[in-house]
Amino acid sequence: MIILIMILVSPQYSVAIPNFDYDWSDPTQTNESCGHIALANILDYWDEKFNSLVPQNLEPNQAENQADELSQALQHTDYLGPGEVDNWEMWKGIENWFKNRSVGLRRNQQGLYDDEIPKWDFYDSELDRGEKILILIQWQGGGHWLAGFSKKTNPNKFVVHDPNFPGQNEQEYDYTIDTDGYMHIKYRFNNQIRDAKVTQLISVTATPEPSTFILLGSTIFGMFLIKKKNSFITYHSTQTPKPAASLHVSELVSFLFAG
Repeated sequence: MIILIMILVSPQYSVAIPNFDYDWSDPTQTNESCGHIALANILDYWDEKFNSLVPQNLEPNQAENQADELSQALQHTDYLGPGEVDNWEMWKGIENWFKNRSVGLRRNQQGLYDDEIPKWDFYDSELDRGEKILILIQWQGGGHWLAGFSKKTNPNKFVVHDPNFPGQNEQEYDYTIDTDGYMHIKYRFNNQIRDAKVTQLISVTATPEPSTFILLGSTIFGMFLIKKKNSFITYHSTQTPKPAASLHVSELVSFLFAG
């Protein structure tokens, strides 16, 4: 019974990710891009909770090797494909990766469609819900994926893992709102400061499969019917049991787990 109660309680995970240790550090991986590594970080985080998002054969002793192998798996055309990753490839690739590993997925986004402008409030609220967030920044002639896992306030700052900074688990970027309505950050790329705007936010959360809840609901309902049948003879003819549908949740729990 204790296990059943634990499943009913939705776990709350901390906002910060303590184990970002993958980096895009091998320039010979010509088909590997920042999008593969940013998503690999988030998959690794949720794999700590579900143990099925990163296939076991992709977990050698060295984390850097694991990152490379996971990145190569993500380059399959069923997922992100090789080379640079655009916003639609990321959106669909995430869905397919989770589906093929039978892990539930909750995702949300701002910026996927042309008339959507990503907002800080979205990033802020999604982090507070326990989501981890992929961030696409773009500047004239280029773009880059970051993995957002935390924030700072007063002033507001993105706290991210950046595949372009090997060995540095945390980078901070504050932003300004330009006349175009987008958040802009100053991003250093090839030793030049770029005016990069945040064009896409995708929040990603792994959840239990829907079948888990169906099985759980069936188990509780079966327990209720058995309990109801066994206890029916204790009612006197003048007493009418409450219909199951009218029982309060607290009454149902007390009824099910009573001796």
